[in-house]
Amino acid sequence: MRKHDLCAILLSLCLLAGCSGGTASVTPSPRPTAAPVPGVGMEVKTGLAMVADLGQSKSADGGQEGTVLADMILVALTVTEKGVIDSCVIDGVRAQMGLDASGRLTTAADTKFPSKNELGESYGMKGASSIGREWSEQADAFARYAQGKTVEELKGMSLDADGRPAEADLTGSVTLKVGNFLAAIEKAAASAAYRGAQLGNELRLASITAADKSRDAAGGEAGLVQISTTAAAVTLAGENITSCILDGIQAETAFDTAGRLTGDLTAPIRSKNELGEEYGMKKSSAIGREWNEQAAAFSEYVRGKTAGEVSRLSVTGEGRPSDADLAATVTIRVGDFLELIQKAAG
Repeated sequence: MRKHDLCAILLSLCLLAGCSGGTASVTPSPRPTAAPVPGVGMEVKTGLAMVADLGQSKSADGGQEGTVLADMILVALTVTEKGVIDSCVIDGVRAQMGLDASGRLTTAADTKFPSKNELGESYGMKGASSIGREWSEQADAFARYAQGKTVEELKGMSLDADGRPAEADLTGSVTLKVGNFLAAIEKAAASAAYRGAQLGNELRLASITAADKSRDAAGGEAGLVQISTTAAAVTLAGENITSCILDGIQAETAFDTAGRLTGDLTAPIRSKNELGEEYGMKKSSAIGREWNEQAAAFSEYVRGKTAGEVSRLSVTGEGRPSDADLAATVTIRVGDFLELIQKAAG
């Protein structure tokens, strides 16, 4: 081989190898990577709101029984950092307690009130609906419509004079008045926080409503109707709980021995989480923690567990946690919490 040919070959090898006077090294080309899947692994905020109203209640009068009627809307949602609703569940509770003109309750205080979604067709709206759809079906249609939108976009939707949707996408599936839906969605989004949920997690909503603290008016003491709802919003990845919110609300009014309602039926009703320290448990708590703080601690405890694992929580004879770690932050009775987790995630 001629000398100049050998030099040309050596020069070519040097250029290919990236010669720099030391040992030659070849930098490998980056391996092709799969395109990222939009949204996967993105953390989202979880929110829960409860809107309650006693405005349809009435005193006993003219031989007619009185009624304390609590109408509640519950909303659970997940929302992105940009305020876009990823998932939404809407439910409602219509709980009614009767009382007579002598100040006695005519509805048993131990009555339990299922939610409208739990009742399904038993709620009885379908037969009277102009579109032949039950309350639960219409609430689900509205929740689906909300997905992918911001609160501001929802608030900008067209409504008729009665507050029913006038949007072409909704008129065939929702004829309910949706003002309380919008109010509850806005409240849930405003209070939503990062609690471990990720985009695409399954969202569940469960509630328990009872009036067991209600009592007759007797012996110079006013009667009381207290309709209490406790709710849980839970997100799931498979069977594992990724986030949880617990809240409660008490819709109540006093009444006298003539069955006349004496409470302010127009006063705003705030949930226990909204009340915070105003709820007033902290001062009597053995651990100095308010109801909302204890509910938040229990919610954090269940995160990462399955419903089955939560159900095996050890409790005292009074229904309080006996698990040492949890008992340091939660001393309230947790029976309703456990039931809600089973309903939502079981």
